[in-house]
This record gives sequence, structure tokens and C-alpha cells, in this order.
Amino acid sequence: MADETAAAPQSQTLSRGIRMLEILADAREPLTIDELASRLGVHRSVAYRLLRTLEHHRLTVRDARGRIVLGARLAALARRDGAR
Repeated sequence: MADETAAAPQSQTLSRGIRMLEILADAREPLTIDELASRLGVHRSVAYRLLRTLEHHRLTVRDARGRIVLGARLAALARRDGAR
């Protein structure tokens, strides 16, 4: 069996951001920042910093109640990959 540390992500921040997108994709409804932080297993401030970056790239957005959902830019990225 390969050493588990060799398979560890090289960037914890990037890994957490991707995991945040996965959590949102699996959620049955929009999540609050507290729910997102809890599911990600990080402090609210860490989740907020990650979220702000994802929002900046339009990968996540907030609904009218301020809850977080996946953004349309994520679908656009997925479409581009399928065009190859």
C-alpha cells in the first residue's frame, strides 16, 4: 500500500475550496456559512475566507436569504470541458 502522505493534497486551501463546492453540490438546499463551516470541519472565519474567493470567481452566490448556492460560472466551466 502506498504511503498515505504521498496522496495528500499539496494545497490545503485549494482542497478545502473544492470540498466546499462538493458540499454545496450535495446539499439539498442552500446553506448558511455556519452550516458550511460545520460540514467542512473548519472555523467560520476560515469558511468565510474560502467562500469570498469562490464568490469572487462566481463559483458560488448567495440567494435572497443570504444562503450559499453554487454559481452559474461553475456550470459554464463544466460545459467548456465537455466541448473538447
